[in-house]
Amino acid sequence: MKMKRHELNASSAIKYFERKLNISNALSKQMLVAITSRKGRFFTILPDCIDLNRIYDFDSGGIATGVRERTEIIILKNLNGNNTFYCVFDDVSSGYNELNENELFISVGANYLNEIYYVVGAKEVSRELLSDCFSYSDAIWHSLCIVTGADCSKIIDKKLDLKNIEDICVDATLVVIGAYDGEGYVFWEPSSEFTSC
Repeated sequence: MKMKRHELNASSAIKYFERKLNISNALSKQMLVAITSRKGRFFTILPDCIDLNRIYDFDSGGIATGVRERTEIIILKNLNGNNTFYCVFDDVSSGYNELNENELFISVGANYLNEIYYVVGAKEVSRELLSDCFSYSDAIWHSLCIVTGADCSKIIDKKLDLKNIEDICVDATLVVIGAYDGEGYVFWEPSSEFTSC
């Protein structure tokens, strides 16, 4: 299915970001601070045939078929195109004590207190791994993915600290939050950097 990028009105998009990121975890709250203090653009990617009158219905489903697959490809290209980039996902549905035997957490997981994150670099990235991370991040009401230039190799023993979280957010090159009833995403990118898609 052919997809198209649609630029979004900043005031409508930032209200959605505020509603979704202000009630979650440390990474979400810090990302909101970073977005509101930097210049950037909001956009979405939707099938070419959608009704544009529904583009700001961020909480409604039925218009974003196939968007996750396209988003995975965009992130894969970002990480393959720059081996210093990392992709960080949050997982608001899981607690730290639940993940002792979770293969995804064992391979790319990290935590801040009881909050769970997945950190994927260019060395281990694959489409399958990104798909798993998106699945774990998707709580329908919340999903956050950040492509960042922060050096996540400095994370020690799978433990994030506030400095790691701040660096991830300050150096974000693409932010992806769940929308359209879990079927699609609203994106933010800094306006002074490359266009991601």
